[in-house]
Amino acid sequence: MSKKKTAEITSKKQESVLNIAYSESGFETKYGKYFWLIIPVLAILYYSYRKIALGFYQDDEVAQYINMLNFWQDPWVILGNGPKPGYKIFMVIPALISYDAVLIFNSLIAATTVYMTYVLIKTYKVSYALIGALLLATQPLYVDLSFRSYSEIFTALCIVTFLILYKKEKYLFSALLLGYIYTIRQEIALLILVFAVIFALRKQYVYAAALFVFPILYNLLGFIKTGDIMFVLTEMQSVAGLNYKSQGLMHYFKVYIFIVGPVCLSLFLLGFFGFLNDTSKIKDYFKKYAEFYIIFISIFVIQMLTMVSDGPNPGNWRYLLHISPICAFFAAVGLNNLSIKKFRSTNYIITGLFAVLVLLFLSKATDGFVLLEKAEYIKIIFVALFFILSVVLWNESRAKYLGTLGIALVILGAVHLYFVEPKKLSPENISVKETAEFLDTISEAKDKEKLTNHTFIMFYSNQYKENQKLFKKLDLKNLNEAPKGAYVIWESHYGYRPEFKNDVQFDVLRDSTKYKFIKQIISQDQRFSSFIFEKQ
Repeated sequence: MSKKKTAEITSKKQESVLNIAYSESGFETKYGKYFWLIIPVLAILYYSYRKIALGFYQDDEVAQYINMLNFWQDPWVILGNGPKPGYKIFMVIPALISYDAVLIFNSLIAATTVYMTYVLIKTYKVSYALIGALLLATQPLYVDLSFRSYSEIFTALCIVTFLILYKKEKYLFSALLLGYIYTIRQEIALLILVFAVIFALRKQYVYAAALFVFPILYNLLGFIKTGDIMFVLTEMQSVAGLNYKSQGLMHYFKVYIFIVGPVCLSLFLLGFFGFLNDTSKIKDYFKKYAEFYIIFISIFVIQMLTMVSDGPNPGNWRYLLHISPICAFFAAVGLNNLSIKKFRSTNYIITGLFAVLVLLFLSKATDGFVLLEKAEYIKIIFVALFFILSVVLWNESRAKYLGTLGIALVILGAVHLYFVEPKKLSPENISVKETAEFLDTISEAKDKEKLTNHTFIMFYSNQYKENQKLFKKLDLKNLNEAPKGAYVIWESHYGYRPEFKNDVQFDVLRDSTKYKFIKQIISQDQRFSSFIFEKQ
């Protein structure tokens, strides 16, 4: 065969998204070994962001912290779907120190996840891993929750580590880790079953069995605590029994641009749908990134299906946060795909369709939960800038193109954060804080039992910090058993919530012969009220 013919074949082979040569940028080659320094840098930045985002993402952010503190009174309280023991067991010591210690520890977890995403991308021989990791670091929801006491980013770190171990064929440790994730997020059960089948088909039965070690231990602990031999199923059923209003099947498709940002999502689409460049090689493309497709699709579809009808998921964005590193991985793949000149037409199609969808359906403001009927064109501007940058640099060499474009997109993603409004204290938060502070001024209440369902009362109360045992859940049983002089804090949010077994209706407390009214506090927006009573 002639040299010319061989060169043509080689060239054709290299022009495929399936055969992109692995290489590092000059900067990455020179300084990549120091990238671990991103951990303290990002941890400081994430924790500092708390000083700007003074509000809370949701109320259970504080509830999780209170649960961590209660561990030291009763270690069993962190067991169950709600508490997420696999995450909490690492957080109880920081919680004992202070709330800020919890925030710092979570900031470190978020920063470490960024670094490990860099390691992950390199492990799978995808070039420009540094860019992919930084795209994760600048995702809007990732930044917003980086320091908060939620389990999703810790779960993300576990998933990233699992993928690294799996790629390095350390199957026993990877299987144990995937099983461990079940003690944090029970929706991971589907992934355990999928990988159990994969291991079984390979006749790797030990690894398949290892997947179930931690779920079985988790169930055993539940059995010891409750006597329920099917504890894990009971817990899953209890969550399934919650009845939140559905946001619709398309909810997560509509809000995902707000979760990961328009820049990262644009690149993600080029990586996730990169097989469109050569549809004859679809099977090979899926095979190349099989683990990532399995994890991303499984978790996304599970959360999407919970939106079919009213059920346990109110539509929280954070339920997709633990696949954010997967999104960043595909974004790195998408960046590399752009180096293939054949991919230009695919870029036009994918980015063009995405831009149209954003313009027609997603150019709206949001309240952090659903889209509002209010136009906002920031997202389409960033998608357009992404497209322009990806095209105008085409004629540069591969290395210069990817390096320049990658850095430009990271900067663009960081700039987009400027347009994301930090969380502020809600009128309810302010009112609850006022309620707790007023309770602290009642000297007689210091040594008396307090009944409340709003965890922010405990969070803001100095009396709780001094004696946690005096604070109890407000339900009819505890109310009837409470001694005279006990203080009852009933509020319009969690005071009466039968789905949480909070069964004290306000009318019960209006009996002046049994309960003395002390004070009512109303929020500025008039949507929330708290009432303090003393039991007679």
